[in-house]
Amino acid sequence: MTYNNTVNAFILLCSEWDKERYKAESKGKKPSLGKAIFRAFGKAYIMLGLFAVVIVSDFFQNFKFIAHCLQKTNFTQDSIL
Repeated sequence: MTYNNTVNAFILLCSEWDKERYKAESKGKKPSLGKAIFRAFGKAYIMLGLFAVVIVSDFFQNFKFIAHCLQKTNFTQDSIL
């Protein structure tokens, strides 16, 4: 992360924390840092997680296909060398 990105993330978190404190004070509850963090960064991490699931599932689908093909061909170590 560059310095500007770090500062922007900090400002975003501070803004969400201020909103959370205001909402909690108006309802007479304690503010939740977890809620503020989720509102600040949750959407980005959900998208990153979905992307990772798609990439990993595609990798395993390809791996299963290759393993299936290798089982059908009866390769041995001697025939490869």
